[in-house]
Amino acid sequence: MVRVQVEMSEEDRERFSEQAKREGKTLDAWLVSVGRQSVDEPAPVDKESQLESTNGETNVGVGQSILDIFDELHGSMPEGALDGLPADGSRNYKHYLYGFPKVEDER
Repeated sequence: MVRVQVEMSEEDRERFSEQAKREGKTLDAWLVSVGRQSVDEPAPVDKESQLESTNGETNVGVGQSILDIFDELHGSMPEGALDGLPADGSRNYKHYLYGFPKVEDER
């Protein structure tokens, strides 16, 4: 066993000690388990803390895949919200956003 000394603020020590107690561990054991988790396996994704609503805006968190973000945003849209969008929006986005002439199909 190797002894390691860690310097931290009193505030951090109190917060970490409280969390360790909640998990039924000593501060030392809790710090070791947190270190092992960060090295051995990725931290679990807490979607609730990653998606925070602020003035109607959605802020996505670090570590989410783009598909998870898309699913969250798509799931929050009201039914029928996409019904009025044009079918050629990706091809003619300049027309719809900036008023450029439409690009017609070359078929």
